Amino acid sequence: MSKTKEKTKEYIKIMQAYLDGKKIEFRNRAGDTIWRPADKNHGWNFHDVEYRIKPEPREFWLNVYPDGSLFAHFCPESAVHILSNGETIKVIEVLDDDSE
Repeated sequence: MSKTKEKTKEYIKIMQAYLDGKKIEFRNRAGDTIWRPADKNHGWNFHDVEYRIKPEPREFWLNVYPDGSLFAHFCPESAVHILSNGETIKVIEVLDDDSE
């Protein structure tokens, strides 16, 4: 597939996410390193501006055992099912506003 078609697919994906109500972020291609939120009146300028769908924080569950060992799970049911002693902790990733 040509590079132009790949870029177009990525642009469509971002614009569809916008239509679906997802948060979109942008930064200027001329050396801007900080992602900023695009508001509902933000126009599209794919030549000078880079866009992305705002990343969602990841969630996982940790089983913490009395000996200090840890075991990660991607769903709470799995963590609770396998836990014999210790505790289960829900972990939510914290994303920097200017994360790349």
